[in-house]
Amino acid sequence: MEITKELKEKLLKANSEEEVKALLGDEVTAADAAFVWEKLQAKKDEGALEALDDDELEAVSGGDEEAVDGHEVGCLWGIIWYADWKEANRKICTAGDNEKGWYHEWEYSWVNNYYKKAKCKKCAEEHIFYWV
Repeated sequence: MEITKELKEKLLKANSEEEVKALLGDEVTAADAAFVWEKLQAKKDEGALEALDDDELEAVSGGDEEAVDGHEVGCLWGIIWYADWKEANRKICTAGDNEKGWYHEWEYSWVNNYYKKAKCKKCAEEHIFYWV
């Protein structure tokens, strides 16, 4: 979806979340409309409505960057694969590929009665965490 100057102006004048959803079209989920409405309200509260950031509106039109596994980063339409690069980098295994799969293959073991260790079978990345 292209966010045109005309659409931005209409969104800035929207009086409700429902109006935002109607302006953005059928492809928009209620959650996406709520996100845009929340951002618009925050800008109104700041008194900086005219300065609405293009990236904020562009973000809900779909991500345009892809992670190494082909899924979009920052995409808010439909299925959200990765909210941001931090999440993508955390989930994707550096030793992953199309053949082995892209995600960590965790193997768990107890360190003691309170802590568990997760170690990826592919890249050997380790995490120790408190287990309740």
